Amino acid sequence: MFFKKFLLILTCFGINSSHAQRTPPELCATGVHAILIRGQGPGDHLNVMVSMQNLVLQLIPGSSSVALPYHHGGSDHRIVAADGATMMQQYIREYVASCPHSRIFLMGYSLGAIIMMDGLCGTSSLWLNPVSAIEPQFNRNVIAAAAYGDETFIPGMPWNAGTCTDGVGVSDE
Repeated sequence: MFFKKFLLILTCFGINSSHAQRTPPELCATGVHAILIRGQGPGDHLNVMVSMQNLVLQLIPGSSSVALPYHHGGSDHRIVAADGATMMQQYIREYVASCPHSRIFLMGYSLGAIIMMDGLCGTSSLWLNPVSAIEPQFNRNVIAAAAYGDETFIPGMPWNAGTCTDGVGVSDE
C-alpha cells in the first residue's frame, strides 16, 4: 500500500524514471556517440534528426547514436527544457561510466538546442527552472555540441561560433 501511494505521489509531481544509457564495453562507440535532441512536437524521438543520425553513422565509422526521449510534446517549455537537460546530463554520465574513453557529439534542434545548452551550461535566468551545468570532468568526453534552430539565439554573443552560408548545415569554420 505504501509503495502504491509513493508511486502516485511521484506521478503527481511529474518525476520521470531514468532512461539508461548504460552500454556494455564491447558496444562502446569507437567513433563518436551522438546524442540527438529534436525539437518540440508530435512524432518519434528522432523525428527530423534522422538525417543527422544517418550522416554521423555514414561519415564516422564506429559511431553510435541515440535520440533523447524527452517529453517533446509537453506544453510548458520551461519544465520540458529543464527535464530534458537533466535527462541529457544523465545520458552523458551513464554513457561515460560505461565507456570512459568515449567521444560524445551533442546536437539539438529548436527546443532540443535549448535543452542541450541548458544541460551543458546550466540555466541562468530567474524565470527558468534551475539546472546546474554538467560537471567539468565530462569536458574530455563531450567533443562537440551543435545547436540549430535555437529559439533563444541572440546574434553577436561570444559563444556563437561558426556559420552556415550554403544551407547544408555544415560549417567550414
